[in-house]
Amino acid sequence: MKPVVLVTAIGTAASTTISVELRKTNDYYIIGADIYENYMVASSKDVDEFFVFPSAIDDFDLYIEFALGFCSEHHVQYYFPTIDEEVVNLSNNRSRFETIGVKLCIPNHKLIE
Repeated sequence: MKPVVLVTAIGTAASTTISVELRKTNDYYIIGADIYENYMVASSKDVDEFFVFPSAIDDFDLYIEFALGFCSEHHVQYYFPTIDEEVVNLSNNRSRFETIGVKLCIPNHKLIE
């Protein structure tokens, strides 16, 4: 079984690049997420599965709880966020993700600040 990777905001240029480069390796099962439906996100075709996520900036606490539950349910091992507010919020909660076996592919909180 391939390691599971979550890439959020796949409608953005940065996330599209991450998905495309991961796909080239053929080493990962890629889950893509965005706040828009798949028919509105052209790069949704570049991932193995696509899910609609809530906004990462509307309610930080709710988003973290959603992301933790999603990662547990889908056995996510690597998480690539690209929205600035999402990255900051996730970095504040890194230990919670590590506890469930998820590596956040972002710098540490001190560096982000």
